[in-house]
Amino acid sequence: MNHANHSLGDVSLNIQCDHCGKNFSYPLAAETFVCPHCAQSMTRIQAIESFLRTAMSATFSYDRKLIRGSSRLNEIGDSMGTIELLMRLETDFGISIDHDDIEELENVAAVSHYIHRKVSQKLKAAV
Repeated sequence: MNHANHSLGDVSLNIQCDHCGKNFSYPLAAETFVCPHCAQSMTRIQAIESFLRTAMSATFSYDRKLIRGSSRLNEIGDSMGTIELLMRLETDFGISIDHDDIEELENVAAVSHYIHRKVSQKLKAAV
């Protein structure tokens, strides 16, 4: 997912539904969206966390099913992998992660909330 030439309003996340386990496209501009497979409602922050778990699984070669909101980044992967993951998230979401904020990004939930806050700010600025 490359957003260099697109506004966030046009971006969709390829995520896995936490309810049915099937993949679908979540429009990032939507606050909530319904899984087309099982009709389960999902919020943007849940979609970001789902995307993050998949990205972490790929980056760290770790079982996605074992990654939870409370999972600490340094317990799943090494520091170089974490830096690689954060750089990927900056590119994927078209955001900048402030170096001063990196220490607070200890677990999946903290990273998801941080990205959600940055994306929400960017979407509001685009209006």
